[in-house]
Amino acid sequence: MSTFLDTSFLLEVLLPSRPKVKAAAKYALRESVVSPLTAHVYLYFGKKEGFPLDSLMRNLTLLKFTDLGDTQVR
Repeated sequence: MSTFLDTSFLLEVLLPSRPKVKAAAKYALRESVVSPLTAHVYLYFGKKEGFPLDSLMRNLTLLKFTDLGDTQVR
């Protein structure tokens, strides 16, 4: 079973200053699914926090991506 991770969840995992980073990291599974927009925001804030782009991209390869079509939004 896959788990959809929204943007705020990924930011909790990424940013060590966030209050729920340890709790969020526990649920970041390999069977996780994110949207392309979530990946974009993850990369933006990760680079802003000084994480190397290759490290951020490697983390994204552990995730599956969903489409962002009208059937997913309805």
